[in-house]
Amino acid sequence: MFYNGRDKTYLKAYISMPRIDFEIKCGWEILLLIIRLIS
Repeated sequence: MFYNGRDKTYLKAYISMPRIDFEIKCGWEILLLIIRLIS
């Protein structure tokens, strides 16, 4: 029971981390694209 709960918390953290990293990367790519279009 304890292991299952801890495992779920770890899994949740593991799933949410790459998503944040992915969103930051996408945001930067969009920002660079906008800068390229303006200039």
